Amino acid sequence: MRQTKLQVLLKRRPVEVPADARVLYLGAGSGANIGVMRSLLPHSVIYAVEVAPLPMSRLLKAFANDEMVIPIYADARHPERYACIVDKVDMLYQDVAQPNQAEIAVKNAQYFLDEGMLLMMCKLKSISSTLPKKRIIEEEGSILQRAFEVLDVVSLSPAFKEHVCFVARRVRT
Repeated sequence: MRQTKLQVLLKRRPVEVPADARVLYLGAGSGANIGVMRSLLPHSVIYAVEVAPLPMSRLLKAFANDEMVIPIYADARHPERYACIVDKVDMLYQDVAQPNQAEIAVKNAQYFLDEGMLLMMCKLKSISSTLPKKRIIEEEGSILQRAFEVLDVVSLSPAFKEHVCFVARRVRT
């Protein structure tokens, strides 16, 4: 079975997250990474945001009996639409293949993350198929610095070609 992006990341760079952390997961898909996250953080509430109908239906089935996973059928680009459901969180985990991924992370952090970790999975080709990888990483990092201290950029290749993970921290100012 293929490893998830989270598993690949954690093998390459340890990330400390409190065992009872509240997590906002943007781009939850069918829930493969949520299963990994649940095993690592068994006492954590995970708000799982997904916009695509088919993955959302699979997510609902997979976690129907898990009261710690809260599926939210919504577009991560519009956190104001689920702000009435999601409490403040300790970690923002993002895996959305959008050209404005960093802006989505910053916007969600403004709503839900006063301080804590960001793990932003980033498919570089989703941002630009023409710019060099290094430039994309620099530009995304620059956007993230509006709300975060970028701690690391971890390559997920070869397991996930053209993918990196931005590891960042938001500190209350």
